[in-house]
Amino acid sequence: MKSKKFTSRVVDLLAGILISTSIAFAASSEKVVISFFPGPGTGPTGSVLIDAAGNLYGTAYGLGSCPRSCGVVWELAYNSPPGFHNVLHIFRNNGDGTNPYRDQLIFDAAGNLYGTATFGGTQKSGAVYKMTPLPDGTWSEALLYSFAGQQAGDGERPMGSLVFDTAGNIYGITANGGSLGCGIVYQLTPSGGSWSENVIHTFTCADGRYPQAGLVIDAAGNLYGTAMQGASPACSSGCGTVFKLAPSGGSFTFSVIYSFQGGNDGANPQGSVAFDNAGSLYGTTTYGGSTTACGGAGCGTVFKLTSSGGSWNESILYSFAGVPDGANPFSQLTFDAAGNIYGTTYQGGAVKVGCADETAGCGTVFKLTASGGIWAETVVHRFLTNSSFDGANPLSGVTIDATGNLFGTTLYGGTNSGVGTLYKIKP
Repeated sequence: MKSKKFTSRVVDLLAGILISTSIAFAASSEKVVISFFPGPGTGPTGSVLIDAAGNLYGTAYGLGSCPRSCGVVWELAYNSPPGFHNVLHIFRNNGDGTNPYRDQLIFDAAGNLYGTATFGGTQKSGAVYKMTPLPDGTWSEALLYSFAGQQAGDGERPMGSLVFDTAGNIYGITANGGSLGCGIVYQLTPSGGSWSENVIHTFTCADGRYPQAGLVIDAAGNLYGTAMQGASPACSSGCGTVFKLAPSGGSFTFSVIYSFQGGNDGANPQGSVAFDNAGSLYGTTTYGGSTTACGGAGCGTVFKLTSSGGSWNESILYSFAGVPDGANPFSQLTFDAAGNIYGTTYQGGAVKVGCADETAGCGTVFKLTASGGIWAETVVHRFLTNSSFDGANPLSGVTIDATGNLFGTTLYGGTNSGVGTLYKIKP
């Protein structure tokens, strides 16, 4: 294990089928763009944001004890020298947020950045923050909201990406908190230079518990997300749900649109869902699937949900088998212009020294391509940290730039004590 301290802290937060068995391997063109340095900016866990100029932005969790290692916001300017990146903000244990976990930054129309810090804040239950660019090229950070925690009926441990609606309100989730401790969905509304919070759903633990990823929003303002546990009793604490929040007269109506059943069906989604052009939802489950690998729990799946007649029907597009094709996807999926799907698996691929679990593999980048209703997987890259120039164990998905290059982060690996990388894969 690279960092038992990091892993244990995260674990405390979590607690008709078409299957293709075809596996192909592409010649990898992956290279490490940044090897992160030990210190506050180690352990990137979130996806990369790309602006119109090709600059990259992201966060790092901080693999170590806070206040020494509380995480950062970083930028890689377009055409920067190899390995060089700017630290825009260092989180401190001084009322600021700390340790952004799987935090994917978003922009507003004015070019400000927004994200979530899983710990810290003025009440030590996490925070939502804003980064504002200044004329001298630096950035200023400010907390928009600090969560008050379960005792106050508020959320704890925000994570994942935020989303704006057309009115400028922000929506997100917390993995814990709410009156029952199973998490909330919240809305932040701007007014007079400050932001007020409205808890729009408190998870009952039966309808979902411990959501790990951000929300997506459709043109009608409906919000969609996943909860890692809850609903079906087929799994201990439930196998997880996909949920919808529909706006109605100033409030929101919550519904579970799919409850995972474990086994072949998949279990424990921990990434966001994504829309295709037809309005169907796609996502991953970290466990389950048709294989008996990964200790019998299944190595995870890629699923699709299609709306028909007011209900949602699920199909499994792919079940992972561990080594060599990948295991345990945590991330959201990304579509390219041709409709192919890209994602990552945290483990599987190749068994190499230096992985989080050296017997389970260092993870993969994969591609799913549809032909005649069947989806086939191609392993785009298998992470190999016995070479110190590669990364290991991606928790985030990939982001595609205007020319089709894939960018992503790994929690471990790299040349600087193995504390994470930013990588690029050319198509």
